[in-house]
Amino acid sequence: MREENPIRNEDRFLTLDVLRGVSLFGILLVNMAFYTLPMFYYPPGLPQWSEPIDRHLDTLIRSLGETEFLTIFSFLFGLGFALQLTRVKPGGNASAIFFRRVWVLLAFGLFHAFFVWMGDVLVWYAVVALALFLFRDIEPRRLLLVAAFVLVLRIIRLEWLALHPLPMYSAEVARNLALERVQECLDVYAHGSFADIFTQRARDVWFQYQHPVDTLLHILFIFLVGFYAGKAGLLRMETQGSRELLVRIEYFGFIFGVGGHLLRYGLSHIHSSLKVVVDSPLVIASDLALATFFVTSVVLAMHSANLSRFLAPFAAIGRSTLTNYLCQSLIVTTLAYSYGFGLYGKLKPLDWCILALAIYGFQLLCSQLWLRYFTYGPAEWLWRSLVYGKRIPLMRTQI
Repeated sequence: MREENPIRNEDRFLTLDVLRGVSLFGILLVNMAFYTLPMFYYPPGLPQWSEPIDRHLDTLIRSLGETEFLTIFSFLFGLGFALQLTRVKPGGNASAIFFRRVWVLLAFGLFHAFFVWMGDVLVWYAVVALALFLFRDIEPRRLLLVAAFVLVLRIIRLEWLALHPLPMYSAEVARNLALERVQECLDVYAHGSFADIFTQRARDVWFQYQHPVDTLLHILFIFLVGFYAGKAGLLRMETQGSRELLVRIEYFGFIFGVGGHLLRYGLSHIHSSLKVVVDSPLVIASDLALATFFVTSVVLAMHSANLSRFLAPFAAIGRSTLTNYLCQSLIVTTLAYSYGFGLYGKLKPLDWCILALAIYGFQLLCSQLWLRYFTYGPAEWLWRSLVYGKRIPLMRTQI
């Protein structure tokens, strides 16, 4: 197989770029809590907010976005891999190029995690992409079987952990240890030196990497589903029948997604012991259903003349997703950490929403202006240049 040059923007699938662009706002909104608070360490039920608007916004963001947008991004990555395979030709080094993509992505992720923000997702994507490569020649139906097996494996693991919690500490001791970590993060990120923050961030990254199984299984499952969708051409609605199928899937996603979250809320107040048993599969099912609703809604909207004109500008962010993702971390950590404006621990959910809208609007404007003159975002250009071992033309006039 041979693939000698990266894909140009005019050859991209516009709907996928719009999906990436719209989803990146959800990623930013969800990450605002993790940028500005030690959310990885808080015990259940914390932090608590005094204002009702903050409590409601926090619940809404957690319920409708905390997993869904990571799911959509993982789906698009698997789908993108399938689309890349359609461009390779016999007799070349496509496998070597793929592995260079993975190693460069891993390098971006490690730099992001250790020098900017501990909540990086690129490292996970790079690791799981290596596993995804093993399934490159499997027919679509078998891909679904493998994905189903991974999903069942994850549910079994979560159920086992729920029914057999590790007896390391008592609940009170575990809570106190968690609160100590929370306070340590609040002190260091808000008031520490750059060296102190680097050390704390490295400890936080290592804490994440010590608990990889659930994250890896989730991303692998979604990658496989995205790979299947790309191979089967599900998003290229060429017939009226396929559009009708997507409409049915959209309704299914909304009803089961919202219904699943409402059921979880009800069970937590009615039957706490039952909630322990059904919570994990219910979370997975409702999150997947909502993510499916978001994806199908955008795909269907892109086949409406009026809605597609509204959504088309978001493709600019989708074409420079890596740049905008990294810039979001850089902007918000500069606002939050002591070497910037020291707002860590001081922002509330309403502040997250306002800042997310402002940052995303700024990125949308900058992305549109940039892509008038350049073919790729800065990070995308560097990634491609490193992968292909040559300086890829950046200016539009050079193509």
